[in-house]
Amino acid sequence: MTPSAIAAKASGRLFGPIAAAVALGCVTAYTYLRNPFEPGAFPTCLLYASTGTYCPGCGGLRAVHQVLHGQIADAISLNALAILVVIPVTLVALGWWMGAAAGLDWRPPRLHPAVYWGAAALVLAFWVLRNIGPFAGYLAP
Repeated sequence: MTPSAIAAKASGRLFGPIAAAVALGCVTAYTYLRNPFEPGAFPTCLLYASTGTYCPGCGGLRAVHQVLHGQIADAISLNALAILVVIPVTLVALGWWMGAAAGLDWRPPRLHPAVYWGAAALVLAFWVLRNIGPFAGYLAP
């Protein structure tokens, strides 16, 4: 294989991870710099605006903003589920980037379908509990 063919293969392998890292970096920087507690900083949740109920993502941007500023307890009080989702997403992204840099055709690990069903059940339970019942005061943003 010629050096130019090796470089072309490497650049093709690295394009996706680099593009994702740049996009994620821009979104993260914007979320860090923009205060989501100010009215109009981010769009209002359509579900909350139309029904007055919180979706599973309500408070997620504010929670990520708080994590980026080192306020972990405040972030968890805004949306614990969003913070729990950030951890595996970050690990998968790091694995993808390191695998691409090492020259591997990395793929995310295949999980048993029960994991996906369990995650869906967790999101549904979080959605319901943050709007009704005795947990509503604790889980609402």
